[in-house]
Parts: sequence; C-alpha cells; structure tokens
Amino acid sequence: MNALAGKFAARRPGTRPRGARGKRMRVPRRAYPLWRRASARVACACALGLAAGTWLWLGGYFHAAQASVETWAECELASLGFTVQKITVTGREEIPVEGILAVLQLTRGQSVFDLDTQSAKLRLEALGWVDTASVSRYWPDTIHVDLVERRPFALWQQDRELTVIDREGAAITQQNVARFASLPVVVGPGSRFAAAQLVDILVTEPDLFRRVQAATRVGDRRWDLHFDNGAVIRLPANDETVAWQRLALLEQNYQILGRDIQAIDLRLPDRLIVRMTPAGAQRMSDPGEEA
Repeated sequence: MNALAGKFAARRPGTRPRGARGKRMRVPRRAYPLWRRASARVACACALGLAAGTWLWLGGYFHAAQASVETWAECELASLGFTVQKITVTGREEIPVEGILAVLQLTRGQSVFDLDTQSAKLRLEALGWVDTASVSRYWPDTIHVDLVERRPFALWQQDRELTVIDREGAAITQQNVARFASLPVVVGPGSRFAAAQLVDILVTEPDLFRRVQAATRVGDRRWDLHFDNGAVIRLPANDETVAWQRLALLEQNYQILGRDIQAIDLRLPDRLIVRMTPAGAQRMSDPGEEA
C-alpha cells in the first residue's frame, strides 16, 4: 500500500518524471510545422529580391540593359535585311513627296523598326492636304504610306487672306490659291463651316450660281450673295431654298439682275425690297426715261 501510494504521489514542482528504472524522462521540445519555416525563407528571399530590383531600377541599370538588348537586336535584324530600301505611297495627288519624307524622317539603310507607324500616321494627318493616312511595314525592307487627300471645295477669306477649304470647312492650304479661282468665296464668321449647305442650295440654279462671286455670312445666321454685276442678294436665315428659287423666277420672267439694281432683299416672304443704283434711281426720277 505504501509502495502504491508512493508511485502515484504528486511530483514536486520543477521535477521531471522518472522512468521505470528511476531515470528522468526527456520531454521533447515544441515542434514547428515545416511549411512555416519554408514560408519564412521565401518571404526573406522575395524581400531581398525586391530590394535588389529597386536598387537596380533606381540606378538605371535596367534601362541600360534594355537599351543594350534593343541595340543588339536591331543590329542583328539589320544584318538579316530588315532595313529601309523602299518607301511607297498611294493616294497622293497634291501633297509633295518632300513633305511626306520630312514627316517620316527615314533614310535608306535605316532599320525598319526605327519608325513608329502610329506617330507617323498622326504627323501625316496634321498636314493640310491629308484627310486620313495609314503607315505600314512590308517585310523586310519597305515602308508603305496610304493617303486620302482633302478635296478643295471653297475659298475662305479671313483678314484679307484666302484659304482653300474642304467641304467640312477644314483648312487645306494658303499656297497657290490662284489655281482654285473657280471655287466660290465665302466670308464672315462661321462661313467656312456653313459653306457646304449654301452651295448645295445654289447649285440647284446653275445659271444663277455661275454669276455668284462671293457669299458673306452675316451674324453666322444668314447669307448675302455678291453677283458679278455688283448686286447684293440678301437671303433669309431660314427657307434659303425658297428665296433662291424666287430669285430664279424673277430673273427668268423679268431679267431683274440686268437692271440698275444695287440690292434685292428676299428676307420677307410676302414682299420684295429693291434698292436701285444711283444711276437707276436718277433715270426713274426723270420723266420719259425707262428705268
């Protein structure tokens, strides 16, 4: 009984359990999972790699290495024949070849990869004559440019200078405008953008249209037409087509533009206001003379 009681007696604090032969038992240390150790090592490696990469980037080593690789690649491609030998252009009529070459900034033998095709496209479309452009590489040695040029539509006068414009009112050129003397001349605020609508109306009466020398936009609302005999026809802000057809009937029936008339006001649909020239007014005031 005493032996049994001694066997199960409580141990004193700080003592280790003893084995069957009275030897103290070894208590194993607390174990840590292996994946925790691996994660810690990976985190340390990533941190060191990030720090090293940041240092290299700030020091410019990455850029220098990239430039070296690009230079080496360009030399290798050039040795394989990827150099500019031909530049072909389609759609060109007015823009000079020198202007296209100045935009591309390429020389024979230069790497075909030196050209940024998107940037070249934008630079070409900034030229007055060019509406749209595309630039392509044809392997191994050709750069091809496809152009759609603007079509001259009218002459826009501003500050006594004439500019050739297209149907949408885009400015094309101020050079050699005498070549386009047959185009209608438009003047005044907003005239360049409203010209297409006016011309579409005027061409419905071609005999009258041929006699129109210029059109002045008034208040960006309506038009005054200047004819070859000096007469000014004032069109309304609305229903210009009706007023234009009305003038055609007056000319057909009464040859009104052959008289001594300084201006015809068509802005009121129910009446016609005519201003005579000084000579015409004098003849009307003298008895016995025809107006």
